[in-house]
Amino acid sequence: MIYRTPLCFLFDGKVPYAYLGLLGRRQEGRDPEPLVALRLLEAEGIKPDFACVLTSPEALSQWKNERLPYQWILCYDEEVIDIDAIKERARPQLENLIRSHKLIMDCTSLTQREASHHRLLRARKNLQGLSS
Repeated sequence: MIYRTPLCFLFDGKVPYAYLGLLGRRQEGRDPEPLVALRLLEAEGIKPDFACVLTSPEALSQWKNERLPYQWILCYDEEVIDIDAIKERARPQLENLIRSHKLIMDCTSLTQREASHHRLLRARKNLQGLSS
């Protein structure tokens, strides 16, 4: 998927947008990250016709009163802080979306902690590979 450029980006095709984002735990006084991102995109003239959001069951329950209109992909336990696990969880939806949409992938709600944890997991995997 990394090296394929959809034709809709090379020519001015009328291909709809889709949004894939992340939702973290609720913080008082803050809007949900995907809602903020979609508002910003709309202000730039981009209105995705489909939104899919990855989150944990715990985070989703904290936002339940908001009734957010997204398709949800739930990540459990340690998946939430493992970027490789998140990628695998999202892969089926991504592969479907890229066939019919210009896909906007928003990872801005990943925290520094998750990014650091991902680097540590990578380093551990690399060290295990060297010792084999």
